[in-house]
Amino acid sequence: MHLATTRLKLQPLSAAELTLYIQEDRQLEQQLQLLPGSRQVTERVKKKITETILPAVTTAGDRFVFHTIWIVIEKATKTIVADLYCKGEPGANGEVEIGYATYPEYRGRGLMTEAVAGLVRWAFAQKNIKAVFAATDPGNTASQKLLQRNHFRISHQTTDDICWRLERKDLVSIRKATEEDALLLSAIATTSFIESHGHSGPAADIQAYVAEKYNPAVLQQELQDPKNIYYLLYYQDEPAGYSKIIFNAPYPESPDQHISKLERLYLLKEFYSLQLGTVLFDFNVQLMKNNRQAGAWLYVWKENKRAVQFYRQAGFVITGNHDFKISETHSNPNHRMLLRFP
Repeated sequence: MHLATTRLKLQPLSAAELTLYIQEDRQLEQQLQLLPGSRQVTERVKKKITETILPAVTTAGDRFVFHTIWIVIEKATKTIVADLYCKGEPGANGEVEIGYATYPEYRGRGLMTEAVAGLVRWAFAQKNIKAVFAATDPGNTASQKLLQRNHFRISHQTTDDICWRLERKDLVSIRKATEEDALLLSAIATTSFIESHGHSGPAADIQAYVAEKYNPAVLQQELQDPKNIYYLLYYQDEPAGYSKIIFNAPYPESPDQHISKLERLYLLKEFYSLQLGTVLFDFNVQLMKNNRQAGAWLYVWKENKRAVQFYRQAGFVITGNHDFKISETHSNPNHRMLLRFP
């Protein structure tokens, strides 16, 4: 197992690799096919690994990742540049504590900021983690700025430490899309549709469909029309998905005229595991309720089992069928689903 960021690879060490880690002959680097760097292990760290970390890793099974050291490898140089670690499994409150250290010659390049961001993304993809905790020395301003860049907030302060906490919601932002976002929206819409529906028809038909529906000029026109309400979702300051709703847009047999069409709600695949679909959906539901809508309806491809299950769990019920036209020769069978607000 390993995690990858733009410049780095984060790899949790197994019990055997931890044993090599504390040796001074660079056997770990040899085994992992890395170049020897300046990594040094103090006697204090060796003692902690031998007496505490290694026994925990040995007995933790596949949960060893919460007890071991994660080495941070710079891809370009194939060198270990830093260490990360979780200080045990999440507690009853769903909080996990992390620690980190960058080797002196690699400081000042933003490597640990990137590594912590990668570890945080992995952490929040685990269902039982609700928050990430870290502690810094009051005089370590570099470490404090690193956490601030990753959206951590001070939770409290002790005699020895400044304690920081990060929740998933701290990494999420949603903003209304404008005409200036047409190019960005086009990229997200095209990629997310192909990721979720690219296998639903002939490749040529799918490509023609996204070229027609999601090109920047078409989306710019849609954004100019006030009835089309687009929002962009960001995670860790990266575009992660988008939504489109239309107020007062009932289907022919709709039980109410004041009902919204949830026309699009898409995430990029790399963000699927972070429960962001629920965040964006809940945001749109509240928006609809604030505008006195009685409910929402949508079309969803029947073979998109993940989406169908998501909407069922949100309270939608199937009210009909629809052939969603991809091309002149191909349509996808869709459910029409309805959610009535309490």
